[in-house]
Amino acid sequence: MHKRVLKAWVFLLLLGLFGLGVLFTDVGEETLQGYKSLKETLLKPQVKDGVSSQNKQRVEKELFTLDTTPPLHARLSADSSKVMLSRKGGKEALKEAMQDVELLSQESLDETSQTIRAVLASEASYDVHNDILTAKEVALFRFKLPGNELPTAFPKTPPLMRGKAKSAELVIRDKAIDLTAHKVQLHELENQASLSANTLVFDGAYAFLTGDVALEHPMGKATSEKGELIYDKSGKGKGIKEAILSDDVYIYRPDGSFLSSEEVRFLGEEEKFISPGPSSLTRIDPLKESSHTLYAPGGLVLEHAKETVTFFRTPEQQIHFMDAYGEIFADHFEVKYKDKVVESMKMEGKVFLAYSRPQEEDRSYAYADTVTYDPTTQEMVMIGDRVLVYDRVNKMEVSAPKLRIRRDQATQKERIKGEGDVRFTLDEKEFDILKNKFKFDS
Repeated sequence: MHKRVLKAWVFLLLLGLFGLGVLFTDVGEETLQGYKSLKETLLKPQVKDGVSSQNKQRVEKELFTLDTTPPLHARLSADSSKVMLSRKGGKEALKEAMQDVELLSQESLDETSQTIRAVLASEASYDVHNDILTAKEVALFRFKLPGNELPTAFPKTPPLMRGKAKSAELVIRDKAIDLTAHKVQLHELENQASLSANTLVFDGAYAFLTGDVALEHPMGKATSEKGELIYDKSGKGKGIKEAILSDDVYIYRPDGSFLSSEEVRFLGEEEKFISPGPSSLTRIDPLKESSHTLYAPGGLVLEHAKETVTFFRTPEQQIHFMDAYGEIFADHFEVKYKDKVVESMKMEGKVFLAYSRPQEEDRSYAYADTVTYDPTTQEMVMIGDRVLVYDRVNKMEVSAPKLRIRRDQATQKERIKGEGDVRFTLDEKEFDILKNKFKFDS
C-alpha cells in the first residue's frame, strides 16, 4: 500500500472526529435572568405543576476551551429560541428549543491561520439541567482561514470538508463534549475521501463507529460493522494515533484486489497497517480471467517505512497461496515493494509448492527451507538442507542443497540449475515429505 493510500485511510478515519472539542459554555447574564424569571413563576405557591416559556430572537452563546494554550473560541447561535421551564411532581426541567442553529469553533491555531469547524442544524434542543444539545438534520464543515480571530459570520471560503448527520446529541462535560451522531456522511473534498456510519460516538479520546462503516477513496474502499479511533490528546496536532476496524472487514482496491479480515489496525505515526488475525488477500484480473488468493491465518503487517508486507502462520496452519496453476505453503512470507511495484518475495520454513501448466492434469511438486523470487528476472532460488523437486510431467526428480529456476522469456519454459551435491533421484524419505503434504501416488 502506497504511503499516500495509508495516510488517506487514516485521514478518512480522522474525519469522524469532526465537530468535537474541549469546550466550556457561557450562557450569558441575560439568559440567566430569563431562566430565573421563569423559575420564579413556577415556584409561586398557587402553581403546583405547569410550564412557563419565553421566546427569544437571535440567541448567541460564547464558548471557550478550558485546557488549551492559547484558548480556543467557539460561538453557538440561533435565529430564534423558546426557553421552557416545566414542573411536574416536584421535578423541574429547563429546555431551550432553537431554530436555524449555527456553531463555529476553532479547532487549532498557528501564527497566521486557524482551522474552523462549523455545524449547522435546522432544529436543536438544549437540556440545561443535563447539559445535552440534541440537533436534527446536521450539516458539518471544516475550513482553513487566515488570522486567529473567530469569524463573525459563516465562512464563504470553499471548505476542506463537508458532511451531514441525520441527528446528533452532544453532552457537555467539564472539559469535553461527548457526541453521538446518527447516519453520518463526511466528505474530504481535496482528496475525494469519505466516511459514513450508522452511528458515531466520541468521548474526547475515543471515537466509536457502528453499523455499515465505510471509508472510501479513489484508490480503495474499506467496510466493516465497527470502528474505533484513538485520538492523540497531547496537543501536538498529530490527530489519530490508531484506528481499528472490526467485524467483517473488507478492503477493496480498484485493481481488483481485496482483503477480508475480522480486524485491521492503522497506526498513523508509524505508517503501519496490521491485520492481527486470519486474513485473506485476493486479486481478480478480469482481463486475464485469472485470480489468486493468499490466506494468512496468523495475519499480516504492512510497514510503509520499510516498504514491506509480512504474512504469518499459526501453530496449526501454514500460509497458503492459491491460483489456477498451483499452490504454495509456507511458515513465513515477506513481500518487498517500491512505488507500488513488487520487487521481491521471500518464503521461509517448510515451503511446499505444487504447480501445473494450463491443460496439464499432472502436477509438479517441490520442497525447500527458503524460497526467494524476483519478478523482474522471473528467477526463483530454493535453498534447504535438501531441496526436493518431483516433476511428474517430465518424469524428473531432483535433490540438491540449492536450485535456481528461471523462466525463459521467449519460450516461457523453466530452466533448472542445481548447485552443490545434486542427485537426480529422490530417496524414499524425500518422496514421503512431498507425498504426506500433497497426497499423490508416486
